[in-house]
Amino acid sequence: MNNAPQYTQKWFEQAYLAVRPKLRAFIRSVIFSAEDSEDVLQEVAAIAWEKIEKLRSKEQFQPWLFGIAKNRVMKYCTKISKQRSRSLSPEAMEALWSERAVSVEVSQESLLDALQNCLSKLSAENQSILLERHQPSVTNRMIAEKHGFSESKTSRLINTLYADLMKCIHNIQENS
Repeated sequence: MNNAPQYTQKWFEQAYLAVRPKLRAFIRSVIFSAEDSEDVLQEVAAIAWEKIEKLRSKEQFQPWLFGIAKNRVMKYCTKISKQRSRSLSPEAMEALWSERAVSVEVSQESLLDALQNCLSKLSAENQSILLERHQPSVTNRMIAEKHGFSESKTSRLINTLYADLMKCIHNIQENS
């Protein structure tokens, strides 16, 4: 006699939808791009449904799902790192994951949505500058040379952009 729980599509959908906000916040805490994080979120759902029979108990659904998410995000980060020819060791990635898992809260999802909204209000060039600044090994000097600015002007611009983003996020939070 098989004691493994039976999982229906309806149960899966309800359980997944209940966990989805936390899962999205977890993924977005690592993947800056909203589009890429949504792609990873969809991959996690597809993999989870495909492998649902491996879940030992319904009570373990959330940790199991976060394990799948962790693996998919690590795969995404590895792919991006290879594209940039710089990679963290598996031990470093594991340490980062431990910290992320502890610190991610559902309320961060609204912050991430507000950040995405505020970023979309910036000019394409300013968005590009901020995205460049968050790439591994990219310095203000490199950005300055690329955009034809002085290094001090680049530093002031980045600081101003961060301050503008913080004000925008604060305004969105106050108005919601």
